[in-house]
Amino acid sequence: MLSQSSLAGEINDIKIEEILSILSDNPDLASQKAVNYLESIKQTDNLYSIVKCNFILGYLHDNKGDYGKAILYYLEGSRIAGEADYEGSKKDLISLLKNSGVIFKKFGHYDLALR
Repeated sequence: MLSQSSLAGEINDIKIEEILSILSDNPDLASQKAVNYLESIKQTDNLYSIVKCNFILGYLHDNKGDYGKAILYYLEGSRIAGEADYEGSKKDLISLLKNSGVIFKKFGHYDLALR
């Protein structure tokens, strides 16, 4: 039998997978679902899903050319991933920092890209 926290973890994984599955075909719907999901889990201790939602939203805004919002999501995800200890959190942190660094470099903010 699954514990309540294990069941919650599986539900969260399903939500993230659902968002990822529609990411390329329907980015607007993926964005809407990610924003709604992020709002619903912000007050929980589910750092994995919070980081993943921030990454997805940063990625979507990056691809739309909305670099300001992309940076905000990437940096928020980086802050949380840096404090987290779930499996893969360091890998997520590296991906988030890399993506934000690329945006900073794109706009000539080399000093920020190196931070």
